[in-house]
Amino acid sequence: MTVQTTAQVVERTRWIPDRYRNFEVPSDMVLTVYRVPRPLLDELLELGFPHRDRDGERWFDVFDLENLTNALELNAPNWLLMRALGHTYDRDLGRFDDAYHLQVTARCPDPGHPGDCEFGPGRLLLPAPGEADGLHRTSPGAFVRRVTLPADEYHFDDSLLPLFESAARLTFHLIPTDLAGDLGFATETGLADCRLANRLLLDHARRSAVECRIASGFVMAAPLPLRHMWIELRVGGHWIAADPFFIGTLTRWRIISPRDWPLRRSPRRIYWPVTGAPLPEDMALLTHRGADLRGSARITNWRQAQA
Repeated sequence: MTVQTTAQVVERTRWIPDRYRNFEVPSDMVLTVYRVPRPLLDELLELGFPHRDRDGERWFDVFDLENLTNALELNAPNWLLMRALGHTYDRDLGRFDDAYHLQVTARCPDPGHPGDCEFGPGRLLLPAPGEADGLHRTSPGAFVRRVTLPADEYHFDDSLLPLFESAARLTFHLIPTDLAGDLGFATETGLADCRLANRLLLDHARRSAVECRIASGFVMAAPLPLRHMWIELRVGGHWIAADPFFIGTLTRWRIISPRDWPLRRSPRRIYWPVTGAPLPEDMALLTHRGADLRGSARITNWRQAQA
């Protein structure tokens, strides 16, 4: 890690306007949870890393910290999660089973309410029209959904490489939700997360007369699937997943191999799109007494699938 690299990270961080920040992380958590060494934190502060002084304590923004630890590859939880994602893409290379068993569970969001809890599947879990019903309840607050994805690999043809390479030139940067739809920000700074990058890709595709739409759902990252957003391109009457932005990010981070995962390779064998393409943060898998509930998801047959 060099001073120049640290300075570049701070400069990039400051491209996010302060009005989008929530300074809610105290400095002791920066040292312990985000694993930022004290000398590095002092250097960051000297370079102007965003913070607020309040009540005799320094406070930081969670997006800034997660972007920092990703850029400098510190052993913080979010960077370790990114590293673990590589196993999901690697497992896809030798996958033989096209079905995942997704277990979704929930806890009561309002303990002590009168009457019994009434959990149900959210609309995202319900089978699409014409799809086999692979959903069943295993306990009052738990459901298992069989998720079947294509078994064969797909590589887009070279005509789409200019579109894909435009996405790969963007730098992954977690963006506050209120900024995640600002295409001008992505164009001006080159920074984007999966939401903003794929909205920009959609705009580029439409200008190029490429049939494209936004998709969202889960990367089936066993055992804990990841909420995500990508694009789908229409080829031969079928919508096929493409994710050059995130695949390019993972290859630049040396998490997956560009030989195994060129930008033109579809991740459709591990990406499960859900109906309606909601924002990842809005995906409600269950209901409780009729109200949407986020729920937690786990893949239960992953050990079998990697055998």
